[in-house]
Amino acid sequence: MPQSSLSYHMKILCESGIVDSRPEGKWMYYKISEKGGGEAMALLRELITPNAIAMTEERNCCL
Repeated sequence: MPQSSLSYHMKILCESGIVDSRPEGKWMYYKISEKGGGEAMALLRELITPNAIAMTEERNCCL
């Protein structure tokens, strides 16, 4: 991926509050924000709940 594309996507993530950034010299350092971490955990919880697994199995049974 070109550096310009990566920079653009990181900018979007920072503006949305999912990622925090800090400049250090000519480099930019990124980390997932508290908000982003919370959203990721909520998504993972939703994906691993027994109901989600059962629904996935029911959908795949007839394929």
